[in-house]
Amino acid sequence: MSVPADPIQAGWHARWIEAAAALGLGLYLPAASYDPRATFKTSKRLLGAPAPRPTVWSWMFGRRRSHEVLVCAYSPDPEAATTVTSIVARIDPPLLLGLDVWRAAGRFDGRSWAPERTSALFARATSALAALAGVAASTVTIMDSTVTVTLPHLAADAREIDAVLDVACAAADALSEARRALPKTEGERAQEAAWQAFASEEGLAFDADRLELAGTVAGSKTRIALEGEPLAAVTTVHADYPARLGLGLSITKQRGPSILNSLLGVVDLPTGDAWFDEAFVVRGTPAVSVQRLLWNAELRRAIDELGRGARDFELGDGHLYAQYATPMSTQAELRGLVARIAFVLGTLFPGTTASRGPYR
Repeated sequence: MSVPADPIQAGWHARWIEAAAALGLGLYLPAASYDPRATFKTSKRLLGAPAPRPTVWSWMFGRRRSHEVLVCAYSPDPEAATTVTSIVARIDPPLLLGLDVWRAAGRFDGRSWAPERTSALFARATSALAALAGVAASTVTIMDSTVTVTLPHLAADAREIDAVLDVACAAADALSEARRALPKTEGERAQEAAWQAFASEEGLAFDADRLELAGTVAGSKTRIALEGEPLAAVTTVHADYPARLGLGLSITKQRGPSILNSLLGVVDLPTGDAWFDEAFVVRGTPAVSVQRLLWNAELRRAIDELGRGARDFELGDGHLYAQYATPMSTQAELRGLVARIAFVLGTLFPGTTASRGPYR
């Protein structure tokens, strides 16, 4: 279904807002385009602020039953001028099997890093999955943290969205329960033991079902968690500072040669360290304050060690975020990661201590 040339005149924006209200979901301005293969946490991090003037491009987000859910309209192929609607239910705790599963000919097919365990998982959730397979949709996919039903049109009818949410949430429930019933492998037990030992050593809280560490590091609320992607496991770090720096700071990874930034009009403040400048884009204001902060060679080195090996990285004005393309399985890996985080945060907020501890 094509979005009309003037969706406001056609009433699509109003219908979208009405549907969100009827479903009890909030409307948020996404910070980036929707990626149907992203983990639920990754999509949630993109939500941004509540939309002051919602449109059909605002994402619906909230809770249905006991699940966090997301509803978004987007154009998978802008040249085709078509719009689809993805309705996503979070699987929590995540399955952590590297699932990449799709519906084909009325049944589910796909892959994971543990095919036998995936078959056992699906055998324990047959009724919910059968209902999911019967939904009238263009695609239905299951990954470690998401059940996603994509409708081949812009869906702004609350009853239609609600019916799909019920089926998707029921499938997410069944899969979570089935995953808990599976006996843990030797590798899972070893990683759980390593994370638990590190949590005890550092005074952090440990959630074994979600493989997540939570606590206070240098005054910042910090979470380190394992997330499952298709055929992969990644380690994600998120720290919320005790206060904003007030610099509009953003340090992210370079996506190309730094010399191109000036040609493309990308703001990138130089630090005088060629090795650092080639790896990171630095933004903030006033520029001299940001540059003065980064005159600290030890801080630059710690940021470099955290960010250079990350798949995604941002040292922001109020948070630190990093994602690594490997599962950190040993206490030594976690110890080195947290030590660098503590140094960076302790340097940004010298009034805090580098002590760690659990928070709720």
